[in-house]
Amino acid sequence: MSKKQKICILSLAIIVFVGGLFIKQKKQTDWENNPEKVIENYFKFQNNHDIDKLSDCYLKQPYNGSYKLSKEELNNIENTKVIKIELLKNENTYKGDLDIYNQLNPNNLIEKEDIKIYSVSYYIRFKDDSNTPIKNGEDQVFFTIVKDKNSDWKIFTIEM
Repeated sequence: MSKKQKICILSLAIIVFVGGLFIKQKKQTDWENNPEKVIENYFKFQNNHDIDKLSDCYLKQPYNGSYKLSKEELNNIENTKVIKIELLKNENTYKGDLDIYNQLNPNNLIEKEDIKIYSVSYYIRFKDDSNTPIKNGEDQVFFTIVKDKNSDWKIFTIEM
């Protein structure tokens, strides 16, 4: 095999390898382009006890008032299941969270179309619910999901 052929084969192998990495990475984050999928994956990652992927659901700097699971709380979850995800449409509901986000991020302002608030009904079962703020069974929370110029859709707040 000539030197030219070896270089061509090596170049082709590198292109295929790099392209494969790009496709794999893109598939791993496709869910971030859909706010409802972010919520679904939040519960999926809870079931898998995957704190790293769960953290990927949040903005890098979520609102301090937001509920965020600790590693201990996550390990205490036996399973969760989303029952219903409902987009809230009342304009007044959005004003507060939009204002808070923009006050906390004056260099990265968002508009109304960059924020979605969902009411989420879900079922949760704990290994031990004696020290949890909620008990085994059905519950409801509110997710505020935002999309800013630096990220895809991410969790800004979760309110009980």
